[in-house]
Amino acid sequence: MDQSYWKEQLNKYRTRSLSPAEEELLWDALADAANAEGWKEIVEEMLREEAQAGEYQINDWETVLEAVFQSDRTVQPLVTRRVPVIIRQAVAAVVFALLGTGAWWVIHDAQVIHDARGVKPLDVSAPVRNRAMITLGNGQQVYLDSVVNGALAQQGNAELVKEGSGRVAYKVENVTNRELLYNTLTNPRGSRVVSLTLSDGTNVWLNSESSLRYPVIFNGHDRTVEIKGEGYFEVKKKADQPFIVHVENGAKIEVLGTTFNVNAYSDELNIKTTLLDGSVRVAFAESPGVVLKPGQQAWLAGQKIVLNKVDTSDVVAWKNGLFAFHDADLPSVMRQLARWYNIEVTYEGLIPREKFQFNGKMGKDLSLDNVLDLLTNAQVHFRIEAGNKLVIRP
Repeated sequence: MDQSYWKEQLNKYRTRSLSPAEEELLWDALADAANAEGWKEIVEEMLREEAQAGEYQINDWETVLEAVFQSDRTVQPLVTRRVPVIIRQAVAAVVFALLGTGAWWVIHDAQVIHDARGVKPLDVSAPVRNRAMITLGNGQQVYLDSVVNGALAQQGNAELVKEGSGRVAYKVENVTNRELLYNTLTNPRGSRVVSLTLSDGTNVWLNSESSLRYPVIFNGHDRTVEIKGEGYFEVKKKADQPFIVHVENGAKIEVLGTTFNVNAYSDELNIKTTLLDGSVRVAFAESPGVVLKPGQQAWLAGQKIVLNKVDTSDVVAWKNGLFAFHDADLPSVMRQLARWYNIEVTYEGLIPREKFQFNGKMGKDLSLDNVLDLLTNAQVHFRIEAGNKLVIRP
């Protein structure tokens, strides 16, 4: 194995300057188990060249290389790694074959290292708790993660309680005098999903960077709430009191009893309502709107409504601890990552939308550093700046 030649080919791969024929040869060389020891030496040499002594450590090279070259690629290799951001692609260049066949790296014990300018590379852990709060009608704010289980507040005839599961719920006394009070549940960026049971028994899950305004007790002809961001609803059926969800652009969703998802982030191109079970009507102002069937999604663009058939498991993956992408472009992916990890994403130069299309699912418990490794293997170019800022570049 001519190590100097293949080292040069790896570097050309990293700069995306390989010809199609050269890339095919590189794949063949990576697939040849006889080259395993040679690849180990090449990558170790690249690491030595690009990192200061003692700043990297890759344990159990035999396990790593075996995973790269084995015929059964369902195994998830364990890699313990301490490397600066500047040499991620050196490792990625060797293991891209794993990602191309559907296997996954499992990366642990990542340690950030300051560069010569003292800027700390970005590594953000997945949220481990929700940082949601409820703003009561009198302006008092209750932070849900910092309070113990039990009664949190008394509002008129309703008691706000935190249950053992972490869910927050309203308990209403059986009385006729029901004062109209409004609360707002806010779930910020970088916060886990929060769940709430409204006073009528409706269950709501709220995604990060989302808020829900609702009456403590529904005492009118309908049950109206207002949402910003994304929420999943399991509505308690009441034929004489329809449930209505308002979003910012004047659209509304009317339902008697059903399960549906609303995505109404202000930075998304369309407001999306997806029906899982039952029946809902999506409309603007007093227009008749359209009635959805289970499995349908309504896109609200301007004053137009477009219906699509979707995989509902992808739509509600966020509620179940997953990112799910279906022909998603890079900005769409980055908006989701920004909300979950509470980072700022900017773009430098023109990033062609058609260049990247993402499909598949991944756990939301990965650290951001792990996710960035996957983006690197997808040929996404970026740099990291202080203040949790990620700059995407051509």
